[in-house]
Amino acid sequence: MFEIQFVSSNDTFGPISVGTTNNIFQNNRKTFGYGFNNPTQNLVDEFEPNDPRLEATVIKDGDVVLGVRNTIDRTENETGYLNRKAAIVRPNAPESGPQNIRKNALRRCATDESRGGRSA
Repeated sequence: MFEIQFVSSNDTFGPISVGTTNNIFQNNRKTFGYGFNNPTQNLVDEFEPNDPRLEATVIKDGDVVLGVRNTIDRTENETGYLNRKAAIVRPNAPESGPQNIRKNALRRCATDESRGGRSA
């Protein structure tokens, strides 16, 4: 498995060649994003009961992700679900971010878990 190296930028939304705004576009409107690219009920229904991949894939109303309780406003979100893979928290929420947002999110999750589920 290979990983593509990249340059990060915390500049305002640009340029995509040195970062991405996907973390902002896909994050919860009630926290720090625009709420685009939402998982559907059909996707959620494909998971077997107690499948741990569901929690790693989808944010549901009331889920605590990276120390933030997510409230999903159904007037702003048609499906009631969010993409967990793009989840970010405010202290680490630049207006743009590195291309490999999943690696950074996993690193933050591991750090939060080592603090007993508390964010710094």
